[in-house]
Amino acid sequence: ATFDQAGFAQQIGSLSGAGTVTDTGAAATFTVSAGAFYTGNFTGTTALRAAGGDVVLFSGSNTAGPVTVDAGRLFFSSQAALGSNVVTVNAGSILDYFGGSALSLNNTNITIASGSGVASRAANLTLPSSTTLPTSGTLYINFDDTPTSTLTIPAGVTLTGTLTVQVGGGNA
Repeated sequence: ATFDQAGFAQQIGSLSGAGTVTDTGAAATFTVSAGAFYTGNFTGTTALRAAGGDVVLFSGSNTAGPVTVDAGRLFFSSQAALGSNVVTVNAGSILDYFGGSALSLNNTNITIASGSGVASRAANLTLPSSTTLPTSGTLYINFDDTPTSTLTIPAGVTLTGTLTVQVGGGNA
C-alpha cells in the first residue's frame, strides 16, 4: 500500500509493516510519535521525524528528505534506510545502527546535539566527515546495557563538550 501525504504534514501514533510513504506535493513532515517497526520505503519530498519516546525501527529505503530524531531511539539497518540527506539527532534521542555489516555513512550532514547519542549494535559504524558534534554538553555513545560495536568518528570532527561512553549499564 502507498500513503501519499499530498503536501500535508502528517502525525501518526505507530507505523508497521511494509509499503510506501510518499509526498507528491510540497515538502511536508511525516511524524511517527510512538513505537514502529517499518520495513517499507519513504519517497518523494517527505521529511521524516521520529518524535515518540519509544523505539522506531526502519529497514526499508528512504529516498525522501531529511530525518530528525526528536525523542526516543531511531534504529536503522542500512544507509538506504537512513537515506543520504541531512540527519539531526536532538537531545534525548539516540541514532542506533543495527545492520549486520560495517557501514560508513555518506549523509550530507549529521548533526548530533548535546544530550543525544549514537550506537551501533552488531557491526562497525563510521560517521561521515561532515558530522557535527555538540560544542558543549554531552555526547553519549551507546546509552543502555546492550554492547555497542565499533563507532568511528573521522579525523577533523571535533567534540568540545564531554564524551560519555556507557558500557554495560555503567559509564566509562
